[in-house]
Amino acid sequence: MRAMIAAAWADGSLDGQERAAIFNGLDSYQLTPEETAFLHRELADPKSIAEIVASVTTPEQATAVYTAACMAIVADTAAEHAFLDELAARLRIDPNTAHALRRG
Repeated sequence: MRAMIAAAWADGSLDGQERAAIFNGLDSYQLTPEETAFLHRELADPKSIAEIVASVTTPEQATAVYTAACMAIVADTAAEHAFLDELAARLRIDPNTAHALRRG
């Protein structure tokens, strides 16, 4: 979730489409009121790439985090592309794999 939020904020704003992508991606989880409150706090204070990467301990987690970030946005700005490039690099995801994950 943090990766999705950070990706959505990568260009300095969170638009309606990005907000919808985050909430739609979490709909199936039936969040509790506490989890919903946490989500809103995270939306107001997105984490840095360093903070996101610090919690990743396996290649599988890295792929899941990167995929979540890609799902949250349509990378249509230079800032969003730069965010995804840096996230992939810090997660040690091969550029070809990252490119494939972006395309879904």
